[in-house]
Amino acid sequence: MDTEDSCKKPNQIRVVIDTNVFIAAFRSKSEHSSPVKIISKWLKGDFLLLITDEIIEELVEKLQQKTSLGDKDIARFIKTIYNKALKLEGNIKTNKLDDIDPDDNKFLSAAYEGNADYLITLDKKHLLPQKYFHGTNILHPNLFIRDIDNIDKDTYILKAISNMIKFQINK
Repeated sequence: MDTEDSCKKPNQIRVVIDTNVFIAAFRSKSEHSSPVKIISKWLKGDFLLLITDEIIEELVEKLQQKTSLGDKDIARFIKTIYNKALKLEGNIKTNKLDDIDPDDNKFLSAAYEGNADYLITLDKKHLLPQKYFHGTNILHPNLFIRDIDNIDKDTYILKAISNMIKFQINK
């Protein structure tokens, strides 16, 4: 399994994705939906996915129940997750949502343990109203795509300015 040092690029955005976003991506009929864009951006390496065994277990269960994916396709996708994501130990537990929806605590725990920048979810009832948890922004997929696209633009602009400065200095 990858260690944090071998997975993480400097300043890489760290993200926990709720299983409902994965399900929405696999059920989407549009490649332009925010959940599909999120999975695509993760696969391209635009951010680091943080995962625990508990989240993987729920993901497998939900993919089997709520999508038309076969067991082989699910196994391939889970293998991709294990190869590209940072697997957390799952040692930190929270009880923040015990009175509301204890199943959602696993996402908050992973976000806290992995020092996530974002937790992305479609859960309007329990997770999205939290907005923040120990420094982690809890966002709807649409807002995350907007944020990450703005970060990409800012990075591009900063690189362009840096290159212009270097060009001027080298003249």
